[in-house]
Amino acid sequence: MLSVADIILEHPFMYRALHTITGLRKLHARLISDVLRRYDDPTKLRVLDLGCGPGDTLNLIGDNAGYTGIDVNAKYVAMASRKSPRTASFLVGDVTKLDPAQFQEFDLIIAFGLIHHLGDTDADALLSAASRMLKPTGCVISLDGCRRDGTSPVVRWILDHDRGRHIRKEHEYLTMFSRYLHIETIFTDSSVMHIPYSILSIVGRPECRQPVETRPSTLADVSDRMTMTATMRE
Repeated sequence: MLSVADIILEHPFMYRALHTITGLRKLHARLISDVLRRYDDPTKLRVLDLGCGPGDTLNLIGDNAGYTGIDVNAKYVAMASRKSPRTASFLVGDVTKLDPAQFQEFDLIIAFGLIHHLGDTDADALLSAASRMLKPTGCVISLDGCRRDGTSPVVRWILDHDRGRHIRKEHEYLTMFSRYLHIETIFTDSSVMHIPYSILSIVGRPECRQPVETRPSTLADVSDRMTMTATMRE
């Protein structure tokens, strides 16, 4: 049975409003900006956005990138498709049932606000597929709410009332990701948001180059730790 929040956020305009009010959009923008700084020509990136919502991340990447967004909500996809550029495509689908054979390899796979909506079996299925859809130099970037000891009552209340019913502790996310990807960097800084919140962002690669680092105060080093090649999606 859908909650009141589920019903309200089924509508793309309300989804966008929530991201603006909470500052999640600013957090997304900062992370994506740091990634793109690494590339001489970001228009050549091939990007897969899992749980893409109404396609707002595409605006952060650029209209010329080879972008594919997938979301289970047909209303989100319809809104995203109406103004999408020629190089972008949006699909209605279950991101836990992806067939890597149906896609070319990607430079970047985005999973913002997604894993905490999935139980362990579905999250494993998604991460397994994502790891096989990356170029050898590609990466997955995630962002989710995270439970930590010592967080304020306000943060605990927000996490308890999130639509995602599978908000995990940091070590649980890391254990899950490490089954399929080499974890390169983690981020815990939510200071750009407009509300108190506890987050975990993970950058994972199919190849291990550096030990995991925790950066509680900055997202900037993600751009300094990625070396990717890119081709446009045909």
